[in-house]
Amino acid sequence: MQKLQASLLFTTLTATLLGACAAPQNAGVQAPFVQERVHPQARVKMIIPHGWSVQEQPDGALALTDSSDGINIDVKVVDGADLGTALLTVATGILLGYDNLGLDGAPVDNTINGMPALFQDGHATVQGHPVSLSVGVIDTPADKFLLIVGEGDPAALRAHETDVRAFINSIVPM
Repeated sequence: MQKLQASLLFTTLTATLLGACAAPQNAGVQAPFVQERVHPQARVKMIIPHGWSVQEQPDGALALTDSSDGINIDVKVVDGADLGTALLTVATGILLGYDNLGLDGAPVDNTINGMPALFQDGHATVQGHPVSLSVGVIDTPADKFLLIVGEGDPAALRAHETDVRAFINSIVPM
């Protein structure tokens, strides 16, 4: 696994979308997990919450959607020299489709089941509607980075905070 350099950070929307990966701080309903998915390119597995749909793309990317509230989480493998470079490279391309983009704080370091991670949160508008955003990069056992991009209505994300945290915490190395 690649060595990580220095301090990269985690911020405000982390508590709403991807969380600090600590014990949940609200009483949101946690969906039972019923579907385990393996991401062979990243050499990780994850558990999808009940009621969420998963579409696998030809390149191995996964698109998770909670159809009841329109929360979207995209999971994809990317290359990069280190977590910071991977986050900047990917975020630049992904975030071009948003209007009024703003970052909430600075990127923050974290660890997901022993794997170094970096998250950056933000907010934007899509077709005039506000959305909360979070982009995360996890350094996987495959010496590649697992990119996680989440977006959704701010109130919906707060309502599903527990489920989203549990999904992130379910990502484990194989």
